[in-house]
Amino acid sequence: MRIAIDLDGTTARKLEELCSEQDLSLAEAIEFALRRGLGIEPSSPEAPGPFSTRSVSLGRCLLDDVANVEEALDLGEGEGRR
Repeated sequence: MRIAIDLDGTTARKLEELCSEQDLSLAEAIEFALRRGLGIEPSSPEAPGPFSTRSVSLGRCLLDDVANVEEALDLGEGEGRR
């Protein structure tokens, strides 16, 4: 439902504070404040879908021996790193 409302300065400032504290839009802040004032449980947001990442080929390992930290640092940062 869409509605136009007039707010006094104090209420508007409190809603703006709520927006910045909770990272909400003004409509979400008003909804939150009304639900809290009326004693209605906040609606639960939809659960996000499962998280997944795409795999990519990074090519072959550039090191002969990955246990050799000195060689790995030389390759990554250059021999002048010392």
